Amino acid sequence: NDGAWIDWYTDTTSKSATTGAYFGLKWDFMARAGNQDAKSAYTYLYSRYSRPYAPTSVTASALTRSTVNIAYSATNYVCATSAYVYRKNVTTGVTELLTTTAGLTSYTDTTVGAGSWQYIVKYYGPSGFSNEVTSNTINIYTVSFMSDGNIYSSSTIISGSTAVAPANPTKANYDFLGWYDGETAYN
Repeated sequence: NDGAWIDWYTDTTSKSATTGAYFGLKWDFMARAGNQDAKSAYTYLYSRYSRPYAPTSVTASALTRSTVNIAYSATNYVCATSAYVYRKNVTTGVTELLTTTAGLTSYTDTTVGAGSWQYIVKYYGPSGFSNEVTSNTINIYTVSFMSDGNIYSSSTIISGSTAVAPANPTKANYDFLGWYDGETAYN
């Protein structure tokens, strides 16, 4: 063949407006013979070369004070072979990779502590990564009970829940009257 290779070619008439993925067939290359462009006669299904679809939703739900379930899904799992799940500290902006799981629908973070957290999920496939999708923010707080200026007890709680008061402290010649936040009695 006297044709010169030009570039990889994709049928751009079938691009999804939502995901940016291409549908239909892709040609592996274009060549030029004289003044006419010719597509190679060998075609591939789009799933071989397309990036995976991005997750359509990512939802974080605190299960306990140290466990968060991250649920994610896609309308189409074509090309996705695994999910990359990251945890982002909203306050500091630091993001860490939690897993490169083969599970394409959920992951449970059992190492979360106090802070404001978001989870970022993106799918991976033979042709690279999908776009990433970020979850809602989960807030987890540390509540400390002080006695005589020292931490008597601490607990981690999920936003919207209440802390459970520890056992009453004791001190010789004193009666414990209750827990206070400044001048306000804690109930």
